[in-house]
Amino acid sequence: MNDNKDIDYRKVWNNFWKSIVCLENGEIDIEQIKKELCDFYVAIQEVPKVYCHITNDTLSKINYPSSVVISKFEEIQEENYRQRRLEDDEEFILELSNFLMCKEKTKKECINFLNKSLSVLTLNIDEKLSKEKIKKFADGNLFQDV
Repeated sequence: MNDNKDIDYRKVWNNFWKSIVCLENGEIDIEQIKKELCDFYVAIQEVPKVYCHITNDTLSKINYPSSVVISKFEEIQEENYRQRRLEDDEEFILELSNFLMCKEKTKKECINFLNKSLSVLTLNIDEKLSKEKIKKFADGNLFQDV
């Protein structure tokens, strides 16, 4: 977490806040400070809710560096993607098992099902494998549309 060690508050004041909360004569504009503090209050209340939501309740502090929050979000997205692929694979295996149990399929139904199956497998197998590599292991006539 960012503990603000590297941030010089004087520079932040001079480069950011001073022009926002000071009058032209240099005096502090209390009303403007109240407005800015109100905005900051809203950010303190709302940003942790977003962090919690996108990181599955693992990050909640407003002062996490954006790179930490983004990294955690991407990690969770990747895990969700892997889980969906596993579920798709399980569904495909069940569908394939049901298909293989039925002996009354026409050649065209078999070819269509195998073409569809190859598409599913190609999406779910390691992305480095292409349809062409998988095609080498199959009877060329069965996968002519791929």
